[in-house]
Amino acid sequence: MAALRLLFCCFVLLTPSLAQETPYIPQTIELDLVFPRNDTYAPIDYFPLILGLQNAKAAWPQGVKIAWKLERLDTDTTLQEGFFPPHEPQYYARDDYHTRGEAPSDPFIYYHFPFVLRNFTSGHWRYSWQFGFAQN
Repeated sequence: MAALRLLFCCFVLLTPSLAQETPYIPQTIELDLVFPRNDTYAPIDYFPLILGLQNAKAAWPQGVKIAWKLERLDTDTTLQEGFFPPHEPQYYARDDYHTRGEAPSDPFIYYHFPFVLRNFTSGHWRYSWQFGFAQN
């Protein structure tokens, strides 16, 4: 009986800490375009495209997946495509690439420097992305 009481006390003490580990679901998760905004910018050697993932702590364990496309609208050029996470072994699970474990930061900032935006002079561009989860 004393052992049962001790187990019950341990369970009661652990319950609040377990509740803090698991994020409350549902939660609001946002993927925002941080830079560039709809504006005109001076040409630079490496032009960044930056996305911000808000509430990454809740999103990351669900397997974040981002696919993006960049196309120039005023000329006939090749469509640029990319993805996050990169195709590296630490992101590979169940025949797919996605995030696992804990988020490295919250918010999480994803940036890339597409080759087509290197040393360009001017143009009109469309940047689009898809955002989803490997598991819901």
